Amino acid sequence: MTTLNFSGGVIAPTHQSIDMNFSSDFDLNEIRFWHPQLLRTLIYLNIFCIEKGIPLHLNSGLRPRVDGFSKSRTHNEGRAVDIRIVYWSKEQQTEVVRYLQGFDHLEKVGAISKSDGLRRLGYFHKNHLHLQVSP
Repeated sequence: MTTLNFSGGVIAPTHQSIDMNFSSDFDLNEIRFWHPQLLRTLIYLNIFCIEKGIPLHLNSGLRPRVDGFSKSRTHNEGRAVDIRIVYWSKEQQTEVVRYLQGFDHLEKVGAISKSDGLRRLGYFHKNHLHLQVSP
């Protein structure tokens, strides 16, 4: 049996597609501009979603900053994605926070929030989870 190794942890081989259902036109080449820590975090999030049997839908990735709409530069710098969570229960939303907090190296990866100066890997906003990493 083949296993995959992520930072010393061994998991059973399984897979799930990540639905990239962006609201605007999306080119798969965009992913090459995403920050490596963001990609790594998405791998962990995908493992969580596989284990819980919940969908992983990416709403938004790399996009230009729009005055009056964008609060930060994280999306246009390839450091943020929005995850659609309308199919996730409140319990699953709470659980994913604990799951990602369980990876010690991720606590220093989150971007510093412009609103309050706190470092966060992500936050829930309306119908999505905004994942963000520092430069």
